[in-house]
Amino acid sequence: MGDDKQMCGSGKCCAIGAVFLVILAVAEISRAWTGWQHEAGQFGQIGNFARNSLCAVTLNTGQIYYGTLAEAKDGYLRISELYYIQSVPQPNGAPMQFRVVNRQKTDWHSPDWMAIPIDKVLFVENVGASSRLEKLIEQERGGAH
Repeated sequence: MGDDKQMCGSGKCCAIGAVFLVILAVAEISRAWTGWQHEAGQFGQIGNFARNSLCAVTLNTGQIYYGTLAEAKDGYLRISELYYIQSVPQPNGAPMQFRVVNRQKTDWHSPDWMAIPIDKVLFVENVGASSRLEKLIEQERGGAH
């Protein structure tokens, strides 16, 4: 027993080693947890989208919402400035027309944003700055019809 005390210096060395191992284990568990959340489809890699950029979110129901990507984490996407496309039948068999609908202006509850669960999202796309949709939304924002 006398040899063990000399090696550990009255237990201080063993206690310091044990604390070091606990800290190392906690750090490794934390790193593994973060990696698991990242790999578990939390849309953590949505960084390719610039915050506040216009995007199209297609739900597994087929519905598509357009808006500004405000946040993508914790199992949901938060979209602000919400829009959808509404088809407008034309008389005399003319081709169908489409209009951009601003949910904040037209829905009874005027939503500022919408949180969409990740498991309801099929895909997210960036809306091109020169796209027809972007131009229609800009017209709508400006009040032009």
